[in-house]
Amino acid sequence: AIEADIMMGCCDDDDEQNAIGDDEMAIMSHPPFSHSDLSAEQFLVSIFQDTTQQGMERHIKLDFKEMKAVEPVLTLLATHHTKDILEFRPTIYLNADILEGPGVRGPDAVTVRTGE
Repeated sequence: AIEADIMMGCCDDDDEQNAIGDDEMAIMSHPPFSHSDLSAEQFLVSIFQDTTQQGMERHIKLDFKEMKAVEPVLTLLATHHTKDILEFRPTIYLNADILEGPGVRGPDAVTVRTGE
C-alpha cells in the first residue's frame, strides 16, 4: 500500500489565494509542515491515473494527521473517485493519528474518555 500523510494546510502549487493561506485544503504533509506542493486531490488523481495506465492494483493508506482533514478527503473520494473505486476496487486504509496521548499534536487532538 502507498502510505500518505494528510493534514490541512496550503498547497504551494495551487492558486495564489491558497498559497498565501486564506483557504486551507487537504494537503500531503506531515506535522509540523503546513505547506505542500501536492494537494490530497492531486495525489488521489495521480494514484487512480497510475492504476489505469499501469493496470496494477494500487492500495492506499490515508494517514490523517488532524481531524479536520478527514471529512474533505472522504468527500473527495465519494464525489470524484467513486467510479475509480468501483472499477479498480483498491483497498483504502484509513488511519487517524489524532488521539490525545504522549505524542499529542495539539488542540485538534481527540480526547478519549474511558468509563464514566
